[in-house]
Amino acid sequence: MNTLFSQLRVKKLLYDSDIQKIMHCNIEETEYIAHAIFQPLDGEFLKLLIKDGFEYCEEEGVQYLIHKINKETLLSKAIERGEINLEKSDFLFKSMKVRIKEYQNIPFKILKNLIQIDNISISKSGNIKISPMFQLANEKREVYLSEVLLDLSTLLEMLYVNNPIIDNKNDLVSPIIKEVIDMGKNTEFISLQQWIEKVDQIVFINDSEKVLDDGKKEKTNVSFLNVKGWIVIASIFILIILLISFGVSQLFKKTDEVPKTSLSLETDKQNDSVENVLEDKNIGDVEVTSMESETVSSDETINSFVSDKMKNASELVASIDSSVYYNGSQSLKYENDGTENEVLFAEVNFNQEKYEYLKTKDIDISFWTNATKEQSVDLIVKIFSGEDLIGKTNKKIFITANIWGLNTLNLRLGDGDRIEIYLKVKEKSTIWMDDISLNISK
Repeated sequence: MNTLFSQLRVKKLLYDSDIQKIMHCNIEETEYIAHAIFQPLDGEFLKLLIKDGFEYCEEEGVQYLIHKINKETLLSKAIERGEINLEKSDFLFKSMKVRIKEYQNIPFKILKNLIQIDNISISKSGNIKISPMFQLANEKREVYLSEVLLDLSTLLEMLYVNNPIIDNKNDLVSPIIKEVIDMGKNTEFISLQQWIEKVDQIVFINDSEKVLDDGKKEKTNVSFLNVKGWIVIASIFILIILLISFGVSQLFKKTDEVPKTSLSLETDKQNDSVENVLEDKNIGDVEVTSMESETVSSDETINSFVSDKMKNASELVASIDSSVYYNGSQSLKYENDGTENEVLFAEVNFNQEKYEYLKTKDIDISFWTNATKEQSVDLIVKIFSGEDLIGKTNKKIFITANIWGLNTLNLRLGDGDRIEIYLKVKEKSTIWMDDISLNISK
């Protein structure tokens, strides 16, 4: 075996499936994520992994990959923490477009896996890359272009439409981005190349210098999205002329040069540790924990969504689970027997002091889901005033097997003072819900 690989010492098994094991390892003071893969890797996929910093060797039919733990963050966590504004979303989308061009020659089964949000990391320079913790889906069936296009649209919705810090009414989000999302959902592209050609038409409002992972800089043209951009330029130009005409140019004093705004994404202020990479969560049936004693618990939050009605019900309600979770050490779980059921997962009473400020508001609900089987389910939210049902909303969501995914919904409460959150399921599987969040819509 390669000398580097032979020096690895396993500290903890992080993920275990029929086709892949993921381990936290070290060589002296250097930390690594190591993969042992028990099926042949596609050649083009392997080239991309090596390009993204993985080292590779093969022995006795097992393929080994290792990646040094360094300063990068999961895309899902960056969005959740409110770090991705419009400028950074545009930059990430441009980086994603470059990656999709590179991914064109790999099978859809692998491509679908790579564009899941929890398999995407952001490098130190802000570019999209394969996460060191990527998981291979044990997918037996054929995967089609329509599924890849739907997942790309879901990813773009997370960057733009459902991003909590982007105001879609006032921020200059390109209308072509929204068109690409809709076309992907409706399978209006006949190939990935056609998707790329459509994306190439987008002109981003904050085009500037792009910092590449090798430290070089690439110049792009500074363009503006639409007439609004030109109006801003014209207004500034007229203002300057007026100021000069009235003799107030002396008001401008020489100042120190202001540094250019960096498009690079910053991770936490503190030095990144293994905790930041492993993100304290479960995957499948194997626990992924931090390497230090410090943990972040959301158990109190999860318990606050379990009402007396849920505690007293004998069926069709989720229960607290401590075996698989996204954050903290507990989640909400329901084991379905293969029949169609409308399952109550959470309840929120807005008469409680902690939620009272949300009453009468338009709110954004977000939560993370996971399941033992890939499936499409109906998200149903019922709005009550006292015991009277005064409203209901439905939304189709897709849950990927053994990968946590973010779901969002905008809701108008009106006179409602309580909501119940249901998932309508029919597959024989176990479904988890965790990290539920409520915020006033922007």
